[in-house]
Amino acid sequence: MASRPIAAAAAAAAGRRPPPPTPRRPATPTPQTKPLTPQSHPSERRAEAEAAGEAASPRAHPTPSPSGRSAAAAPPTQAAAAVAGLALLLAASPASAAFTPTLEPSNALSLPTWAIHVSSVLEWCAAMGLFVKLAAVRKEPSLAGMAWGMLPLLAGALAACTFHFFYNAPALYPMVAVQAGLTVGGNATMAVAAWRIWAVAEEEKEKVAAGGEKAAKDV
Repeated sequence: MASRPIAAAAAAAAGRRPPPPTPRRPATPTPQTKPLTPQSHPSERRAEAEAAGEAASPRAHPTPSPSGRSAAAAPPTQAAAAVAGLALLLAASPASAAFTPTLEPSNALSLPTWAIHVSSVLEWCAAMGLFVKLAAVRKEPSLAGMAWGMLPLLAGALAACTFHFFYNAPALYPMVAVQAGLTVGGNATMAVAAWRIWAVAEEEKEKVAAGGEKAAKDV
């Protein structure tokens, strides 16, 4: 740098024009390149943010309990205990037992047996209705009496079905005696109704025979 003034002075003394100074090029700043870091997935960034938030919050580090267990393993709260107690009370209540599916006892009737019981009762009712209709058509009240004589047996059948419906419960054992009494009484009433039908038929025969004899005498 000191040689330039000296050369300029020497050139001026020699009567020559000093050479123009060479322009200095400004130093260009070198760009600072940032290190390339791989971009993380949004879920990873969210997980990192949550982890940072948990680390900053005081709840992220539970204080150990005196027994050596963390707060996560602490006993349930009062609300959870109340809910559990209510569930136990409901499970032990008699109302819940009615809705609990249980297996039928060994003395339960099968489906085919129930079909026979129900069909027998329906057939008996149909027979009673036929006797009533026949009595109305033939105008013979004795035929309607047979329907009334069959009524005690129908009541006995319903008593037996009721006893079986409740799985022959010991509290319903008197129903067996009621069913037996209705059966005996129904057999007796049907016998009386049948005798009345026979008696009416005999009277009709006698009337027809008497009318025939009278007609023969008139001839």
